[in-house]
Parts: sequence; structure tokens; C-alpha cells
Amino acid sequence: MDIEQFTEGDVEMKRIYPLLTKNIPEGLGLKEYNIQSKASLKKILIDKGTSQKLYYPDFAITISGVPLIIIEAKNQMKIWMKLIDKLAYMRQN
Repeated sequence: MDIEQFTEGDVEMKRIYPLLTKNIPEGLGLKEYNIQSKASLKKILIDKGTSQKLYYPDFAITISGVPLIIIEAKNQMKIWMKLIDKLAYMRQN
């Protein structure tokens, strides 16, 4: 599959989840019970610039029920497009 064709769901399940669950050195070796997916998470409040927003993270890594790491998946094309927009903005100023 070409990288531009990955959806965020593809990134979550085909890239991030295996990285979290595969044994070291290929992954982090986390147990499934330490990984909570979007479906099992509550909305969390995040700061976004000068405002705040409620959203569902894609994954939360928890130890003893305490979330330690929040993971948000993006497809590669969205990341590149945001970078290009920011560079264009910087050139104008």
C-alpha cells in the first residue's frame, strides 16, 4: 500500500498498534490491556492555540489505569499538507 493511500484508521491499526504490541526490538512489547483505543476512551479536554477542545484520542497507554501516553494518528498526506501551509505562511511574513 502506497503511503499516500493510508487512512488514519490504516495508520492506527497497521502501523501504530503493531508498534505498540510487537516485542522489543520491533515494538514496545506492551500488553493489550495497557492499550486503550478510541472506542473505549472518554473525550479529553486539550488546549488548541488560545482555545480548548474536546476530542477522542486514538490510543491511550495506561499503567494501573493511569493514562501515561496519548497517541493521535494522522495520515502522511495530512501532515505534509499542514507543513506546506505553515511554510507558505512563514514566507508571507
